[in-house]
Amino acid sequence: MKICIGGDLNGQVVEKDVYSFKAAEIDPDMKSEYFIQSYILGDKRLRFWICFDIDFHEASQIVEKMMRTKH
Repeated sequence: MKICIGGDLNGQVVEKDVYSFKAAEIDPDMKSEYFIQSYILGDKRLRFWICFDIDFHEASQIVEKMMRTKH
């Protein structure tokens, strides 16, 4: 599951097999751009879409909270 962090698609799951994408591909009125980032939790590798507009450290903190509550 690839969850968007920040931007127009915050919290939404987007299943794409690319390294980055523009939210306009989903909705022409959206402007955010995302890149894929992997995080490791134990033996699991989880992937998230990080908005280019959000601070990477802030995005990582959000992901960490999500990972700790779901696993």
